[in-house]
Amino acid sequence: MQQPEKTTGYYLSKRRRQALPNDAALLRLLITHAAQFDLCVATYHQDAGTIYVDVRHPIPMKEVKKIRRAVYQKARELNWHLPDVESDLELCVNGVLAKYIRHSRQNHRLRGFQCFSVKLFREEPLVVCVCGVDGDLDDEFAMELHALANAPEVGFRALLTKVLRKTEDLNNILLSMIDGVILCDEKSRIRFMNEKARKLCGFESIPQLGAPLEPTPLCDLPQLLDEAMEDGITQLNRVIPLGNSNSQLLGVNIQFVKNFMGQPVGWLLILRDITASWQSDQIRSMISIASHELNTPLASMKNTLDLLLDREVGELTPNQEKFLRIVQDDMTRLQRLLHDLLDLSRLEDGRVELDRRRHVRIEFVANKVIESFRVFAESRGITLRTDIPSGIAGINGDRDRITQILVNLVDNAIKYSHFGGEVVIAARETESEVVVSVSDQGVGIPRENLNFIFERFVQLDNLPEGVHRGFGLGLSIARDIVESHNGRMWVESEPGKGSTFYFSLPKMTSESPDAEPQPKTPKANEP
Repeated sequence: MQQPEKTTGYYLSKRRRQALPNDAALLRLLITHAAQFDLCVATYHQDAGTIYVDVRHPIPMKEVKKIRRAVYQKARELNWHLPDVESDLELCVNGVLAKYIRHSRQNHRLRGFQCFSVKLFREEPLVVCVCGVDGDLDDEFAMELHALANAPEVGFRALLTKVLRKTEDLNNILLSMIDGVILCDEKSRIRFMNEKARKLCGFESIPQLGAPLEPTPLCDLPQLLDEAMEDGITQLNRVIPLGNSNSQLLGVNIQFVKNFMGQPVGWLLILRDITASWQSDQIRSMISIASHELNTPLASMKNTLDLLLDREVGELTPNQEKFLRIVQDDMTRLQRLLHDLLDLSRLEDGRVELDRRRHVRIEFVANKVIESFRVFAESRGITLRTDIPSGIAGINGDRDRITQILVNLVDNAIKYSHFGGEVVIAARETESEVVVSVSDQGVGIPRENLNFIFERFVQLDNLPEGVHRGFGLGLSIARDIVESHNGRMWVESEPGKGSTFYFSLPKMTSESPDAEPQPKTPKANEP
């Protein structure tokens, strides 16, 4: 009497009259793992009462019943002895009888049915049904199934070769990962360990397969694994120090893994040295706190300085006013740095909320930015103007943040321009975007610096004489704001001839009741 087929780690009821041979389970497993895509495999043995189905995803039962119909029809073509109606054939999906399977809400569909008979290792033939999940079988795999049906030994070797190659590829990927990977069985015996895990844990060499996972002077992973087992949890995340150091930290993720049939695989441990990221978080937090704490007294000092310069508390000598103006400029620069650091911290943490309810007109924003920089530009002999077509499409975005982008670009353009140059804010629209540019006739950007000009704290050394150096945050913040609007930013430059910074933002397709008023476009340097 044949033994029942072993599917999910236990034998199905021995009271069943007919049961598939274990070769059928092997064949289903081989076909499933050989495919480069998700599929569903079913087998049926002559005179059996059950169709066995293997599939990785929960499939609606009405889809599984299509397999039963295809198998029933194929078996009838082979003149097998069958029940009068196909519904009398039981369905067993991933080792569970269909009547015990809960209804699936997922919308997976089976496509590209291939149903054929095959004799593999035994004289009794099998009906095999293979179909894709949410997609058809590709031509190469269909040819391999055709070979399996017509030349079983050839087809079996072809599928086995694909499985071995996939296993080798997966092993190479795990070995070369930047994270440490350890796989242990349910008794904490090592089944896999890559080189990164060995280095992080401090093993002299990778332990032999089957050896128990042991603690090392750097970390005690068995203690964490025992904690997960004793508490009956399937996932555990911990941050532990490496050795006796409080400055080196190891992030450990432990998870109990099962295969798609519900069979236990073992405990997967993912290890990562998080020292650098933890230090970065600490520095970012410190900068954010310091910026907040310094901003209040700095604003108070600046207000007091403004009162002195406005002569609210008495007259000033020319020398006193001169030195107070220098202090005022430095305090303005310091405030700008604090605001940039706060913006940078918010952008990294995703805490910048954009008000996109306004229909922003770029010509309105551009003219306001030019007006705010007019005095500064005149002091350096720079001409400011706009080149924006009348009636250009608006932008659905945060007006204050878009203004901030232009402020950063115009400020840089003026600083890096020669005396008597020109700075132009231009705009044009494409089918889906509004492209804004700020161009100057300044010193330009060396070609080797174009690739990282938008990185944080990057500053060029070719600043014209007499201009204060910035902090290298403006362009980085501008790019982050543009990208948060689903836009893009880039630059074109030629040393000695100037630079043009571009950014594009999705344009509005219809007018908004909150649109900005249509501005009057001023002439160049109009007072």
